[in-house]
Amino acid sequence: MMVRMMKRLLGCAVAVWMVCAGCSARAEKVDRSRPMVVVISLDAFGAESLRDGRLSFPTLRMLMKQGSYARAMQPVNPTVTWPNHTAIVTGVDSSKSFIMANGLITHQQDPTIEPKVLFPSTKAELVHVPTVYDVVHQAGMTTAEVDWVAIHDPKTIDFAFEERPDANSVVVKEMIADGLITPEQVANFRKPDQTWRDQMYTNAAVHIIKRHHPNLLLLHYLTLDSMEHRYGFSNPATAAAISFLDAQVKQVVDAVKEAGDLDRTTFLIVSDHGQMSVHARVLPALLLKHAGFTPQDAGVLPEAGLAYIYAHHPDAAKLAKLKAAFEGKEGIRSVVTPDGYAAIGIADPKVNPQAPDLIVFAANGYALTNSDGDITPKKQTVMTGSHGYPNTEPLMQEIFIASGRGIKNAGEIPAFKNLNVAPTIAQLLGVQMKNIDGVPVTAALK
Repeated sequence: MMVRMMKRLLGCAVAVWMVCAGCSARAEKVDRSRPMVVVISLDAFGAESLRDGRLSFPTLRMLMKQGSYARAMQPVNPTVTWPNHTAIVTGVDSSKSFIMANGLITHQQDPTIEPKVLFPSTKAELVHVPTVYDVVHQAGMTTAEVDWVAIHDPKTIDFAFEERPDANSVVVKEMIADGLITPEQVANFRKPDQTWRDQMYTNAAVHIIKRHHPNLLLLHYLTLDSMEHRYGFSNPATAAAISFLDAQVKQVVDAVKEAGDLDRTTFLIVSDHGQMSVHARVLPALLLKHAGFTPQDAGVLPEAGLAYIYAHHPDAAKLAKLKAAFEGKEGIRSVVTPDGYAAIGIADPKVNPQAPDLIVFAANGYALTNSDGDITPKKQTVMTGSHGYPNTEPLMQEIFIASGRGIKNAGEIPAFKNLNVAPTIAQLLGVQMKNIDGVPVTAALK
């Protein structure tokens, strides 16, 4: 009797296993009739570098030869990573998305604490408009992201490997099971250098492509930005970083081929801003102190190429005096008041609490930072790099390369705004974005 009972239990277990296996197979079934778009962002890759024949990036050159590439792509203000990655997926500038920094600005109205940028913040806290991945997900297609930004807990991403990966995510668990990353590496992800992290991002992207075949994959690399912040624009270290990133792009392209998805895939290679070499630092907090202001009068949030000034209890006279504290000083390009924000794509502080009462732009070669010392700009003995300068600055311009399904072999096409990327992704995937400022890049589309 015991033997018969064991046989019945074993039979039930096999039947359950077969049902579960069938469910798993159905869950992984991919509709190969629907298109794929892979968006790869090479942080800080400026349009000037794309035209530099001395640099080695054979994979990017192959994609350029097979498809279309822009002479330049204009970022939004501020020319900072998170606002521009958000513009690329929303089709609107910072005046509508409300994102002003690499995280959520906090304490800007607190006279006892300097303004800070909170990381991480959720997508709902940061991005106040729909994104293309929201629209794609709502259309019944699958979405994925690897190290994209302003995207934490979005509800509309199916497969994620975050900038700081979550050990409980489906993708991380799968990668651990496949030996692509260890639990210890996940727990200590920020300790190695950026090239190691970018290689892990490649591993994650390749895994997601081969295992899940998403209709939209957003992938972001930071090695070049890291090298240029440390060594400045255009030098042997940054040239090596570009070659390294080109090799990462090749691994992603090869993964799409190996997954059998090449015929239905479009590759869009973009960046979020360029980079400028810096030889001196300006300390905006000390300029305010020299003009008679205390931290209780105004808070300062420096962002290198620009700085945000948050006035406590502002009035017209106070704002005029704050503006005068910066105008005409060495290393200062311009000071913009809220009546000029619309012209540069920034929301009024009455509408967006992230927005400052003044925006101070640094002159070329200078960065606005926090540090101790006097008001004289600090000459640097070692060249570094920064961004955040006005989006009209030539060295802030981005790259755009399109190749694959639905893309013309048009070669170089005229420059355009990065707001056009989101509607281009939407058109390639057969969905529509509403109430946006960007338009599809028809010069590149079949």
